[in-house]
Amino acid sequence: MALTPFPAIRDHVLLPWASSLSEVDGLLRSRLTDALFTEVLDQVPDAWLLPEPGFSKPAEKRRGYVTYLSRRLSAASFVEEALRARAELI
Repeated sequence: MALTPFPAIRDHVLLPWASSLSEVDGLLRSRLTDALFTEVLDQVPDAWLLPEPGFSKPAEKRRGYVTYLSRRLSAASFVEEALRARAELI
């Protein structure tokens, strides 16, 4: 799931004004690290991280989110999908 395109991006309300997607991606991608994801997720209350199959404890769920976000970030298809959708829009 983390590596799949995001076709719903074509409906994003700000897409018509997103003229610097590639440039911003290049500048900000390096700032989004596992350490940052972990720091942010450590601030999520345990009560919000309800058990589900494969993630019975909040710490497991946090690690799962870090893994998902890291994999999602590595998927070039995410930005490519936004660029393609914007090109069709304008």
